[in-house]
Amino acid sequence: MLWGLALVAVVGALALGRVRVPRVASGVVVAVQPAADSVTLLLLLPPAARSHLHAGQLATLDTGDAGAFTLAIAGVEHSLLDAPAARRRFRAPASVLAHLESPRLVARLERCTGARCLTPQPGASYAATAALGTRSLASFALPRS
Repeated sequence: MLWGLALVAVVGALALGRVRVPRVASGVVVAVQPAADSVTLLLLLPPAARSHLHAGQLATLDTGDAGAFTLAIAGVEHSLLDAPAARRRFRAPASVLAHLESPRLVARLERCTGARCLTPQPGASYAATAALGTRSLASFALPRS
């Protein structure tokens, strides 16, 4: 009887290791104005997403009435953004500061995808998610996987 339970547990763990589920990070996209004549879209994510986020991956923005908008990640900054750095870096940092309750990972987004372009006003923000690949179902039992 004990052998049977042990065998079922091992087979179940192996099966859970084969099942893949999406790895998704939730964050916010903020339109900032680094210079007088330009607007940049920044995706702010939790620092835990750093090892899984790369240029070329996609972020989905909830733009409200226009529905979801998917944009490519152009690049990921090496250092985290905190409130003092945001104050030094941006002309009008209020929209960024509103989302910096703790240091965040910053990814720059492309503004166009195919024939569609997003033209936000400086200070606009959108709820966003980034698809970061997949992970095994068994990895949910391990906090750092």
